[in-house]
Amino acid sequence: MGADLTIDWYRRNILIYSKILAQLDYKEDALFLVIGNDHVPILKQLFNDNPYFEVVETEKWLGKSKIKK
Repeated sequence: MGADLTIDWYRRNILIYSKILAQLDYKEDALFLVIGNDHVPILKQLFNDNPYFEVVETEKWLGKSKIKK
């Protein structure tokens, strides 16, 4: 059961990634993606592995949060 859930999770993230790529014409200068935190590590890896993209951390664009953790 654990392996099947992991497969489904990766499949879901790969489908999200594929749908994003399908909507691009590669003339864009930037892509701003707002998505749930659980998806970030896998999508970040997929975009980092794609030579057409440079992943930039949110803080670089929005600034550091003033909320104390």
